[in-house]
Amino acid sequence: MDSASNLEKLHSKLTCPICLELFKEPVHLACGDHFCMPCISQLWEKCEESFSCPQCGKTFEDRSLETSPLLGNVVESVREMRLGSKHDSQCEEHEEKLKLFCEDDQRAICVVCGCSREHKTHNVIPIKEAFQSYKENMSESLQKIHKLLKEVCESQDQTVCAINNMKELAGSLEEQIGADFTKMHQFLEQQEGELKSKLRDEEKKILNQLEESKTLIEAERSRLQQAAKDLEETLTLQETPALLKDIKDLLSRITMTYQKPKCVSSDQCLGKYGGPLMYGVWKKMRNILDLVAFPVSLNPNTANPWLVLSDSQSCVKLGEVKQALPDIPERFDSVGAVLGSEGFSTGRHYWEVEVGEKTMWGLGVVRESVNRKGEMTSSPKDGLWILALRNGNEYKAYTLPCTLLPVQRKPTKIGVFLDHERGQVSFYNAEDMVHLYTFRDTFTEKIYPYLCPGIGDKGRNKQPLNIFKLQV
Repeated sequence: MDSASNLEKLHSKLTCPICLELFKEPVHLACGDHFCMPCISQLWEKCEESFSCPQCGKTFEDRSLETSPLLGNVVESVREMRLGSKHDSQCEEHEEKLKLFCEDDQRAICVVCGCSREHKTHNVIPIKEAFQSYKENMSESLQKIHKLLKEVCESQDQTVCAINNMKELAGSLEEQIGADFTKMHQFLEQQEGELKSKLRDEEKKILNQLEESKTLIEAERSRLQQAAKDLEETLTLQETPALLKDIKDLLSRITMTYQKPKCVSSDQCLGKYGGPLMYGVWKKMRNILDLVAFPVSLNPNTANPWLVLSDSQSCVKLGEVKQALPDIPERFDSVGAVLGSEGFSTGRHYWEVEVGEKTMWGLGVVRESVNRKGEMTSSPKDGLWILALRNGNEYKAYTLPCTLLPVQRKPTKIGVFLDHERGQVSFYNAEDMVHLYTFRDTFTEKIYPYLCPGIGDKGRNKQPLNIFKLQV
């Protein structure tokens, strides 16, 4: 570090925290902090009872100021040294004061230099204007860094919360898996162990991802804090021509960006291991178990006039003509949908919908107060938790925006699982119980099954939807 930098560093240590100038008549308090005598006296004149140190906050019962003659001598020496260093502000060639700044060469020059051929075509501005410009740039950069730091802290809090939630969810799911498997015989013990092992692997995988995100966030936070510190220290330095040489390099070294880590969700883990486990195992045990699903009836008062329900009210398809039905509040008038007759305000429920080879359909659950008139959007915000098929091969979860699902095997039957207390709606390929998607929310109303057979699609989508229900 050169002598000028050492002098500036010494100057900053001999600066009064109140007036931010070199000490005048320096005094120190009982806590050891130093101030100018006029500064601390003027500040304490406003105090009626106790007096506190503006630097450390320590409170004193009376005014006790000790002069510091030795410190005063040091301050005077530094003041003289600073006066002697003013020659650094003069042009070595013309011995003129450095009043201009050449942005092309990034150095301070005098007026004579500014008129010379060397700088005639350069962008030359007053040196005060250059300082002001760079100060504004650094201030803007500092504000951006503080904003990014705030975002980093929020990300860190969210990640820590996600880690805790994942641990809690994994523990809850493991208990549920154990409770469900205890209802089965010795034949099921192997299945239980396999599912628990997969859950622990999933937990480990997600926690590793979350820990990696946490590490990245902490690194970003440290980087941005250091950048802010460098800028703050630079902003406190005395304005000298030499300082301008380093400012542009400092700004170019600082990366004022923050790439937020990819969100890691535990919702899909919940869907895989928090769904209808016993029914999934039953699929593998169908040779020794004899369970029969019974139909769930659909409510004709909710059906769009273009829909046709079977006599058993467990099947719905798109009709060829619009029926003359009363426009009652329960009925969907624009969306081609129908609801189940039975709503659920508690408990765990599972049913299956046979979709066959249809090219379009939508199914899931809705809250009782869902809008049924006019145009409507299908999202959890509007009280619909829907999975849909479009164009014969596009499977979507109706989130905002929609989530495209990577379905490997086209299902002919969709399983829907509802856990009202947990706020869970999960979808499965009912043929092999492969998990497709899980919604998480908070249910405050009765929840109803929802079916939409879709448009005709030039005669390729005539097949009906059939709904069945099993107790879980």
